[in-house]
Amino acid sequence: GLGYARQRQGNFAAAARVLAPAVELCRELEVRVALPFIAASLGRAYLWSGRPQEALALLHEALDGLARMTIQGLRSLSIGFLAEAYLVLGRIDEAREQAQQALELARAQQEHGWEAWALKLLGAVQAGQQVALFDAIAVVRAKFHQRAADLESDLGEDAGLHGAEAED
Repeated sequence: GLGYARQRQGNFAAAARVLAPAVELCRELEVRVALPFIAASLGRAYLWSGRPQEALALLHEALDGLARMTIQGLRSLSIGFLAEAYLVLGRIDEAREQAQQALELARAQQEHGWEAWALKLLGAVQAGQQVALFDAIAVVRAKFHQRAADLESDLGEDAGLHGAEAED
């Protein structure tokens, strides 16, 4: 939904504004099937918008809810979100354990996309990096755009680059 789309855009605060009322509505109406998935997404949105303690609580709630369900799909993703939270909080051993569990579950469920993401996450944990993996490409792209703008400025209009827009 919209919360997921906002996260993909890197706008975690906007994602949280959409997801928080959805979590409350699921709790109020006792929609136990949807709550773990939405809570996990909200937890990640809180994590990357500077609210890691709230994120941790929501991620644990989401995983508790998923444990009571027979559906295993996307559980690896929620475990990966928990690994991210531990990484941000500097709890490297717990982050490594959760990332490994996310990887194993993704493989067992043949969730190849989440398996690849879990491998990247495990690599970040192994390196002890506190990097927002979700936005790594955007950060690199921004640096290249800035470098291109700097070069354009240095070369001036004679280089024929004035007004040129960098393409994504």
